[in-house]
Amino acid sequence: MKPTFRKSMIWLHTYTGLVGGWLLFAIFLTGTLSYYNAEFTHWMTKSELNTQSQKKLVEQGLDALKQKGPDAQRWYMGLPDDRGSTYYLSYQKGRSRESFTLDSQGSQVEKSADTRGGDFFRTFHYTILLRGWGGRYYTGVAAMLMLIGVFTGIYTHRRFFKDFFTLRPDKKRQFLTDFHAVSGIVTIPFCFVICLSALFIYINLYQPLTVSSYFDSYRDLDRQVSTGYPDSKPTDQQLMNGVDIEKIWQQLPQYWGEEFAVSSVSIKHPLDRGAQIVVSRVKQENLSNKSESLAFDYLGNKLADMEDENTARSIRRIFYGLHEAHFASPALRAMLFILGLLSTVLISTGSIIWLEKRQSKVEKSVYHWVNKLNHACFYGLLFAIAAYLLVTKSGMSVSAESIEIEVFLYSWLFCLTLCLLLSVEGIKPMLLKLNLLAYLTLFLLDIFGPNANLFSALSVFNVPHLTISLIMLLTCTWLAHGVYRGHRKLQA
Repeated sequence: MKPTFRKSMIWLHTYTGLVGGWLLFAIFLTGTLSYYNAEFTHWMTKSELNTQSQKKLVEQGLDALKQKGPDAQRWYMGLPDDRGSTYYLSYQKGRSRESFTLDSQGSQVEKSADTRGGDFFRTFHYTILLRGWGGRYYTGVAAMLMLIGVFTGIYTHRRFFKDFFTLRPDKKRQFLTDFHAVSGIVTIPFCFVICLSALFIYINLYQPLTVSSYFDSYRDLDRQVSTGYPDSKPTDQQLMNGVDIEKIWQQLPQYWGEEFAVSSVSIKHPLDRGAQIVVSRVKQENLSNKSESLAFDYLGNKLADMEDENTARSIRRIFYGLHEAHFASPALRAMLFILGLLSTVLISTGSIIWLEKRQSKVEKSVYHWVNKLNHACFYGLLFAIAAYLLVTKSGMSVSAESIEIEVFLYSWLFCLTLCLLLSVEGIKPMLLKLNLLAYLTLFLLDIFGPNANLFSALSVFNVPHLTISLIMLLTCTWLAHGVYRGHRKLQA
């Protein structure tokens, strides 16, 4: 132990950040991108915003589902929203499920894009592409380390106001330390809520002995504490005209107000008198991750409300909603995105500061190897993300979804190999140029490529598309500045 409590906290802060630094960087960066997962998918696939009314879309969806799956046991419609999500429909026969999308007018049936889209960032940040529950354990440990780092950081930087207003840009090491302190102070509430909510989401996994003592499995626990509508049974009496969606739509304002928006419509036994129609409201109206919903019969009569969940389950859902931020307005979402980026910078600068302070204390070869791995993690992941986006944005037609993840991983491995082969002095300039080329190509593909849509998005002020285009432009600007500074440094 260190001689004083504060020095012990500094030591703990340093080494919790060091142990989890690379993993936390990958989790926070991809998790931050997932705030715009729907927008990324929209941008990658040249989608157009749907301008039809939701009621009209539901009517057209019912017609399409009648043609596609008249004998299905269940129909589902995921309605588009102002974030650029697609008009998604599916029907289920037994254990098989078929899905398709509709065009921007909700009439022409078209093939779904072969892409994981922005949803890949969401799944990667908590699974790390590991099968089963393994990834969730690693990310849970990382969240615990980050919480320790947050609380010990408060002791480390106890002079909040002085640290917050101190920036020394003329000295590299001091500037890194100052910026690390400032970003840490700004992001304390964000990091605390994100990490704590991450632990609450999978809290059952982190207390396995308790679960195994009272339940057969995690899924058994989930089934027993979840609530839902009573299961409807078919009557074998067919409906000629289908369900009465008109009467259902007329009733929604009295429960949700005039300014309601529907996220999905699910119909069990759709062409039977035992049909059950469940209409779900968008999560933007609710802090919980569970959508408000109403159930109706085939005549449009409202069925009994769903039973309330117990308090513990409701609290978990609220933390889940806080983590995903579906409730966020565009301005709040942008602020959360910026805070996520600042948290990512906080993690990376912490790793760099630790290494720089020990440059004279460790062997030169050890310093070089750790420095190379830092670059492979930070700039390599950035390049892998660009390569992933390029697969679909370039218009690749051969089952892009099957190779997107491979391209992502091999691109990251390529950067790691470069870092191991090149000299320490040549790594950063090379990776900056590679990233600049990749992100500039992405931006140009949005103007001239097969999935180009920038000018069209500007003409109709397509916010989801323009949001990602702006992110790409700012990334290119930052990388170009880094390349320019590196060039000037070589000339000096």
